[in-house]
Amino acid sequence: MSVNMIIGYKSNDGKVKAVDSRTDGGINEKQLFYKYYRTKERVEALINDGGGKSSLGILISQDEFNINSPLYNKEVTMLPFHIGFDDKNFYDYISHYYSEKQEKFLRFNPVEYSSEEEFFEAAKEYGFYDHLIYLFDSKTRQWTQGVKKKDIRISMLEDVDRLYEDDSEEKAIEKTKLIKDLAAIDNFIAARENMNTLYIKSDNNELLYDPELSFKYNEFVRFAESKGIKVTGCYCEPAPLNKTLK
Repeated sequence: MSVNMIIGYKSNDGKVKAVDSRTDGGINEKQLFYKYYRTKERVEALINDGGGKSSLGILISQDEFNINSPLYNKEVTMLPFHIGFDDKNFYDYISHYYSEKQEKFLRFNPVEYSSEEEFFEAAKEYGFYDHLIYLFDSKTRQWTQGVKKKDIRISMLEDVDRLYEDDSEEKAIEKTKLIKDLAAIDNFIAARENMNTLYIKSDNNELLYDPELSFKYNEFVRFAESKGIKVTGCYCEPAPLNKTLK
């Protein structure tokens, strides 16, 4: 049986917006947050998407690629696919408690609290387990777990300690792998800020920006790198209107 977690976003003015989500026994939410929700724009989009999520996923919805949507965020075009934790352990998209038809009427709105202290008090009052209280700080760009605000990086390392016997070879291997995955993700996040956005050259030499195409291109680049192939450039031009791409 799944239980609910509460996810908070602390803005620069100290206020916290929060939504709820169900946990999933097959998903490591801490790893998902650490790899795919690392900027204030993307965590804000996660919160603004509303509560009542039955599971979390790598992508929030197709609206993330719509520059006219409040859920749009540039980070989604440059996610660290094939870096660090194995993506097969995550869902592709977030799903909600209700069907798309019902969602229009039943989706919850984010709740805003005046401070993180008020957020934590509300979380305890509504019965959320301490280890299922997550907060993202927009200033530090860090996730914490619980009222004592434990860094989720430390929490993930402690999870390994709990799973394996002290001084076992398995524990040493898993901990080494986790540390390596965390470092790979951190390095990509740091480098991503200086990466170029993909533009498409139109027939009249205008530069066009297509977020979904940029997303697919960068996913391909990450996949190539995982195979030991470095993609250094890409030239894109419009396909002829009378031809269908296969």
